[in-house]
Amino acid sequence: MLAALALVTLPAALMWPAALLVPVLALTGCVVADWGQYVFVARERGPAFLVFFTGCHVLMNTAVVAGLAVGLVQWALSGRFRRMYRVEASV
Repeated sequence: MLAALALVTLPAALMWPAALLVPVLALTGCVVADWGQYVFVARERGPAFLVFFTGCHVLMNTAVVAGLAVGLVQWALSGRFRRMYRVEASV
């Protein structure tokens, strides 16, 4: 969630430079939340790969959040979509 917040709020920094604090804090929170994973990657593959890995991880987390958001909107607005996943009670 924090990775998606970092990417979504990044364009706001173009309009208001102080808004750059939000994506920086969100990305920092994302890295701190998975600190052990980042330490492992840095130790095994080095700092250059860590930069690549962090970018891929941010994009992957953003894709997961986007998929969740689309699914929730479809569920909320589409009766047909909700019926596809309705569980019928068995006797």
